[in-house]
Amino acid sequence: MNTLRRYVFRLAFSPFCFNFVSVLRGETISTGAPKTCPQCGVTPALKVCKSAAGYYIGAWCRCGPYSRESFYYPRKDLAEAALRSGHWAPR
Repeated sequence: MNTLRRYVFRLAFSPFCFNFVSVLRGETISTGAPKTCPQCGVTPALKVCKSAAGYYIGAWCRCGPYSRESFYYPRKDLAEAALRSGHWAPR
């Protein structure tokens, strides 16, 4: 099992993963948020983003951060591999 699959598997089945916390409908692009930012009119593309908590798959527009689609990854290469493969742990 490659590193990315191990990480996603561990994340999905970890006792510390709070899967009962749901994302509000329309909070992410995958749950129905507008594909185009209402404020600036940009259609943001998914990319690997960085925050103090780690790396995540999300989208930015001219206004700033638009959507965080995934949980956090500890390393950039894991987030990039997840984005390329299209298999990431949605939040």
